[in-house]
Order: sequence, then C-alpha cells, then structure tokens
Amino acid sequence: MGIYERLNYGHLMTSQNPIGLYNALYNTSGTNLTACVIDARSAGNLKAEGLLTQGFIADAKTYIFQTENLDEAHFLSAVLNSEYVNLAIKPYQSQGTFGARDIHRRPFEVLPIPSYDFGNEKHKKIANLSKECHKKVKTLQSQFEGKSIGYQRGQIRKVLSGELIQVDILVKSILTEKLN
Repeated sequence: MGIYERLNYGHLMTSQNPIGLYNALYNTSGTNLTACVIDARSAGNLKAEGLLTQGFIADAKTYIFQTENLDEAHFLSAVLNSEYVNLAIKPYQSQGTFGARDIHRRPFEVLPIPSYDFGNEKHKKIANLSKECHKKVKTLQSQFEGKSIGYQRGQIRKVLSGELIQVDILVKSILTEKLN
C-alpha cells in the first residue's frame, strides 16, 4: 500500500466533506468520552496552531458525523458528552495501565442513541444547551493555554456543570424511554 492509499485507508478521508458542513466529532480512545462540534461552513475561518486552514478532515483517532443541520450536530455532541453515556460505556471499555481506554462505537452499541428528531422538544433543548456550552468554552480558551488536556477538560466541566447536569437529565430521560 502506498502512502496515499494508507492516508486514505477505506476512503475515510475522501468520503468526508472538508467544507460546508457541521461536524460532530468524538474520540476513539481515552478514559472519558469527549465530543464537540466543528463548523466547517467557513473553512477559511478555522484555525489550527494559529494558522488559517482550508477545511476540516477528521483523522484516524476520531469519529465524525457530518450534517447540514447545526442542531443535529449539537444534539449528538451533547448526548455523547453526557455523564450518563460516559458511565454506561465504562463496563465495555478495555482496561489499560491507567484505566478505561477504547471508546470506538461503544456509545452506539451499548445505548439506543436516537437520530435527531426535529419535532422533539427534548432534542431541541439538548441541542441548545450544547450551543451554550460551546459558546462558553470559546470564551475560556485562552485561560487554559499550556495546560494538559485532562486539566482543561476538568476545568471546563466545572464551568459548565449547570448545563451538563441539565443535559444529563434530558439524555437519561430520552435513552431510558428508548430502553423501555
């Protein structure tokens, strides 16, 4: 396999749209599940390491869901960031030296995570809470420069604790309804 075939293994890069979509992104491994929304509609406004980019492509260590609907991306991000989902996958994660490791598709294998329902008020509320959280995090970014990712995540979760509690209640409600 040549370098370009390896980079595009299984067409995972060329199947993505680098501009014009909202991207819900989550990590494939780690102790905790972490998700976010990347807005690639204006690719020239995205920055990486202080440089403007020409689009956004997820790499091999993340899973991506691309959509034209901002609420749909935020709904999925919030569901994946909920403590309810994070705790539900723990018994199914492989264990490494420092605890739970692999996440991969476990949230979708363990729980009946629904597609975004445009008419469901709980889904809309979850999406709106995610948007609020993303706005707050954006204003805090400069405070955490040079800090470890674990430290940043802990501090951000403290700042967002009120919103995260609301998300968790709503997510638990939706997913337990689906389980029954």
